[in-house]
Amino acid sequence: MMNCRPSRVSQDTKNIAVPAHLRALNLLLIGKAEATRAVLADLQTSLVPPVVCWDPQALDLPEDAVGSLIISDVARLTPGHQCQLLEWLNDGRRRVRVVALATGPVFPRVERGLFSASLYYRLNTVTLLLDRQPDTPRVRDAA
Repeated sequence: MMNCRPSRVSQDTKNIAVPAHLRALNLLLIGKAEATRAVLADLQTSLVPPVVCWDPQALDLPEDAVGSLIISDVARLTPGHQCQLLEWLNDGRRRVRVVALATGPVFPRVERGLFSASLYYRLNTVTLLLDRQPDTPRVRDAA
């Protein structure tokens, strides 16, 4: 387990605003690493401690209490990690907010059978697409 500290981001992505009503839901943030770090930095004050960044390659899921779980590059989870995470989330003893990060859409992986549909819908309470075109809002709800 480790505490998450957002790294510095450029001025261009630093001003991405997350509406207050989205701050308590599970989030799937889809976008370039710089954009997801910017939104994560904005969310830091609303994350319930303890905040844990889960790297399935290096760490088991925590047994201790977790308020917020951040999962980097969720689309790269192996089927075993997906199953482990879904079982951990479905354990009735835990109430945890999940912020999952992805560099591209996850749903095509669900359609191809490469990502658990049950886990996808559990993580995907709200999806924010952070890649934007010049004439589109900085953050838009894709759900």
